[in-house]
Amino acid sequence: MRISINYTKYDYRFFDEVAEIIGKINGGNPKELMETSSFYEMYEEDINFVQHYPPAYWADFIIEECDNIKKQIQ
Repeated sequence: MRISINYTKYDYRFFDEVAEIIGKINGGNPKELMETSSFYEMYEEDINFVQHYPPAYWADFIIEECDNIKKQIQ
């Protein structure tokens, strides 16, 4: 079960930066990839851990994780 938290404008700014980088690298729908990945779950579990790394790190992480999920489904 996913815990719902109230994000701040700074959280959304971080999410937007990650999404922008995903869009530049991968195209498509960055928000959908972010939802498919474990990114938000990890963010909710440990915000400090996630924000310790730059948005580019998480963009790469999300793309790789979604690629692995696609491979497992096929």
